[in-house]
Amino acid sequence: MVPQLRGSALLDEANLDAVKGLSSVLFVETATGNIDSIVQDIVQLAVELGADQDLEAQREDYRAARERISEVASSLKKSPVLFVSADPDTIRVSRSGFPILADLTGLGLAVVDPAEGSSVYVEKLAWEMADHYPADMIFLDDRPSSLQLDSLGTNPAWSNLPAVKAGKVGTWNPEPVLSYAGIARTYNSLADQLLAFSHS
Repeated sequence: MVPQLRGSALLDEANLDAVKGLSSVLFVETATGNIDSIVQDIVQLAVELGADQDLEAQREDYRAARERISEVASSLKKSPVLFVSADPDTIRVSRSGFPILADLTGLGLAVVDPAEGSSVYVEKLAWEMADHYPADMIFLDDRPSSLQLDSLGTNPAWSNLPAVKAGKVGTWNPEPVLSYAGIARTYNSLADQLLAFSHS
């Protein structure tokens, strides 16, 4: 039996009705709760729908990646880490509304988390305020909806940030694949980058 998962539709009613005419629809909530419970729900759903149930190796990789983040975070001694997206007119400072950031904080990483924002996900700041949150390391959203490093080089507000000057800029995806393997890849990539920054 498919687990009773609930969430919000991202489609408007007209498009949702069209999709429902083609297939069954199940809303899976991925914007609240913690990464561990979200992943467990999605894995359970995948198994119920016929996925391979032999997931122990993936589960162990997932656990190991989370432990690795915790170990790396401990070695960084609370160095503040900023997760951002970039627009032509604003820098979007990510908040713990992103479950991945709440999880990283819980694992000990000193994630900068604005107390307020334009949404539960971000606080938008004009580029003149880009240095409002001091950070030793910055991770830039690698989705197409965000400007990338090759577009930010001519932006003095970006270029003058201490982490940028120090070459401690990495990439992240606020919407990782929510599976054992997906989170393991995401966290191992973050750990690799954090370790490189700590040694530079």
